[in-house]
Amino acid sequence: MLRLGVNSAINRSLFQGYQAIGIANATGIRNGFMDRLRSQVARQGAVSYRMYSDKHMDRFRERFLLTEYGLLDSFVPLSKESRPSLFSKNGYKVNIRQFKNWVSSFIGLKIIQFKIRGWKRADFEQTAESLYEIMNDAFAKGDRNVLEKICMKGMYAKLKSDMKNQVGRFEWKKVRTVVPPTVVQARVGKISKGMSLGQMVVKIEQEQTIAAYNKNGKLIAGDPEKPVYVKEYIVYQSMITDPNSRWQIYGRLEEGVN
Repeated sequence: MLRLGVNSAINRSLFQGYQAIGIANATGIRNGFMDRLRSQVARQGAVSYRMYSDKHMDRFRERFLLTEYGLLDSFVPLSKESRPSLFSKNGYKVNIRQFKNWVSSFIGLKIIQFKIRGWKRADFEQTAESLYEIMNDAFAKGDRNVLEKICMKGMYAKLKSDMKNQVGRFEWKKVRTVVPPTVVQARVGKISKGMSLGQMVVKIEQEQTIAAYNKNGKLIAGDPEKPVYVKEYIVYQSMITDPNSRWQIYGRLEEGVN
């Protein structure tokens, strides 16, 4: 089952539903990339690898944004430290499943590369992490307009519900990227003749600071000066056969079969 919440590194019970909060704090080249990406979101309503007219974007929204086609595959490869022994019964099954995922993802990536002219995995992975940070920034600021533009309807509804339950003020800051974002799963599904859907799961590992304050401004959880390690698996979706398509955030998964 797809989980639209996310594992927090601190105080899971308090931050459940609020772990998406964030303020992107990139520097140098990445900061410039984030600024351009935000500008494109403001102009187009989402992110694409090419620039399109508002007319094309409106047509895209009418055709696809109102409908979600479900999760193509909920499997997320286990990290090395989480895998059972290869010589155990369960370990053999896990490794077979991991191998099948690798094959399916290899094929999925090749199809996506073929369908989207100029698409590059490295560029997508950078865009994926930046979209994740833009989502966090918008959640922290309560900016529903941005969330609605970069998230699929189900994800947006979950985040909007979480924002309604907020009490006080939350602060989130990215300290650094621990490991570069990586595509760990890629799937392509045929919706109808001439229409194919692409979904990818990207592993994002960062150090972040999280703090929660009550209405009086008193710190009640977290520590704005103490970074914590966070690992998330974010699902992205795009209609890869539509030339006006862009990637949006579909939801979150955890390791293994969800």
